[in-house]
Amino acid sequence: MQWIAEGRRIIKVAVPLSIVYLIESMMAFVDSVFMGRFRADEIAGYGLGARIVFDATNVICLCVIGMVAVFSAKYDAIQDKRAVEVHVQHGFYMCFLLSLPVVLVTLNLDSLLVAFNVDLAVSLQADQYAQGAVYSILPLALFCVLRDHSAAVSDFSSILYITLFASVFKAVISYVLILGEFGFPRLGAYGAGLSTSLVSWGMLAAEIALYSLSNRKSRKAYAIFTGWVTPRFSLVKKYLAMGLPLSANSLVISLMFIVLMLFTEKVGTLELAAAQLVFSYIYPVFMLVEGVREAIAIRVAQEHALGNVHKVRRLTVVASMVSMLFLFPFAFVVFFDSTLVASMFFNVNDSSNFGLLTQFNLIICLAALSIVVECVQVILLGALKGLEDTKVPFLINTTTAWLIGVAGGYYLAFNLDQGVVGLWVALIFSHLLSLLLLMLRLLLVTRPNSSLLRMSSTYD
Repeated sequence: MQWIAEGRRIIKVAVPLSIVYLIESMMAFVDSVFMGRFRADEIAGYGLGARIVFDATNVICLCVIGMVAVFSAKYDAIQDKRAVEVHVQHGFYMCFLLSLPVVLVTLNLDSLLVAFNVDLAVSLQADQYAQGAVYSILPLALFCVLRDHSAAVSDFSSILYITLFASVFKAVISYVLILGEFGFPRLGAYGAGLSTSLVSWGMLAAEIALYSLSNRKSRKAYAIFTGWVTPRFSLVKKYLAMGLPLSANSLVISLMFIVLMLFTEKVGTLELAAAQLVFSYIYPVFMLVEGVREAIAIRVAQEHALGNVHKVRRLTVVASMVSMLFLFPFAFVVFFDSTLVASMFFNVNDSSNFGLLTQFNLIICLAALSIVVECVQVILLGALKGLEDTKVPFLINTTTAWLIGVAGGYYLAFNLDQGVVGLWVALIFSHLLSLLLLMLRLLLVTRPNSSLLRMSSTYD
């Protein structure tokens, strides 16, 4: 019964978070649909600009402030109200500090792309998007602090409703600004960026208002907007020490997949096209698992604070089972009839698509096996994040990703002529090795005499 009860607690947090992540990702998808009506260079420039701005914001800023969820859950569990407030306020301070380099990169995106010899027409459109989206960076970071804090103290219903409403508003405002409807000028890529900024500020304003209203009715109201403390170097250092390894890990994994896509292109154009379609199908799975990862990080942080070392391993097993439950429908369709999945993207009955279909069916089966392993790997990373252990997991992930996933994939694909199969087999083994090492790390740090399990002071 304890396992079932714990599974319900994790699902209660994971499902709303997963839905929020999915909706947030769909906002960018809407822009892509509207931008599809423009020239090829405008589409390419928009895609490149959006990718760079998002990745820069995520790696430099959002990964670090994501520790707000862990700190909020930890001190909420031991009812240290002031510690929660101080850590959340320092999360806001980190937003201002870390958004600055992202803003600088965004404002100078055109010069950076020209330096890398990107086509002038494409770099111009990427810069147009960046000039519109630059105003979204700070409010998005601040909103994420509130989102993660609310999730940690089990009060995120407002965030779910705000995100749902924002997705509708985003579709409307993007339609108007990108395509120039209802008398507005046709802004294209700049309109896509500007709509992102408008929605980001709207979401932040709505969340501040709703959080303040709900706080008045809550029995454990947190005064995160009043009684501001002077920024403390020790807490800034704490955020950076815990968060920078998460940022580096995100960067390393992103670069790994970019390199693997470049390797796939060298294997063949059909293989690259099939791989891109496969990633489009499995992307929602990653969003669902992200929700479970944050849920396990929150639950582990709570039990860590209470000194319940014996529960951490069980929580990790339960979260892994929940992630498999989320994964099952996607994997079942793949193994039952992968051609059915392919028909979502192209005409499988067209003889000219036979080669693409063959590659798609092959890659998606390998991708399904990869996701099964990666789901458990991600849950282990979440559990270790909840224990505030981020440095060693980063080293494990980096080593396995590049030595096995990239170097091993290149060797199998080109030296042994295994093609795209070799790339995916190496990727699966890199995930598997990382999983085993992360599991050993979790067993090591959850021993009763582990230093990581000692209660830290409120303001360490």
